[in-house]
Parts: sequence; structure tokens; C-alpha cells
Amino acid sequence: MSDIPVDYRTRLDLAELVARIERQQEEVRKFVSERNKLDAEAAKLRAEEMKLQAEERKLGRDRFLAPWLVIVAIIGGLITIAATIAHWKGWSG
Repeated sequence: MSDIPVDYRTRLDLAELVARIERQQEEVRKFVSERNKLDAEAAKLRAEEMKLQAEERKLGRDRFLAPWLVIVAIIGGLITIAATIAHWKGWSG
């Protein structure tokens, strides 16, 4: 008798093995495609986060500068009013 088992044909169905490998490869390709999509989405979210951080910094600067701008505007307005009054009264030289 030989050392080959009687059911070797059922264990060694190459067509089935190839089909299984192809199915697994297709599944891997789908996972890779999905990972690539997720990577692209993550990159978009990082870019959006950077934009929001820049906007936050800008708003922080604006919040700091706003009171100074108001003070400068008030002083400018007072100087304009004083100059106008002085001009009306003939005080300007």
C-alpha cells in the first residue's frame, strides 16, 4: 500500500484553495481601501482642526485688541471734537 490517504483528493482541492485565497485577498483589498478612506478623512479632520486653531488664535488676538481699539477710537473722537470746537472758536493757529 502507498502512503497516500484515500481521501487526499478532498483534502487537496486546489481549486477551492485558490478560490479561498482569492476571497481573502479581495477582503484584504477592501480593508486596505477602507483604511485609505479613513486616512484621507483623518487628514481632512486634521486640516480642519488646524484651521479652527488658527481662527481661535485670531479671535484671541481680536479679544485682546478690541478694548485698545475702542480706547484709541474714543481718544481720536475726543481730539476731533476738541479740534472742531477750537476751530469754531478761532483758537486754532
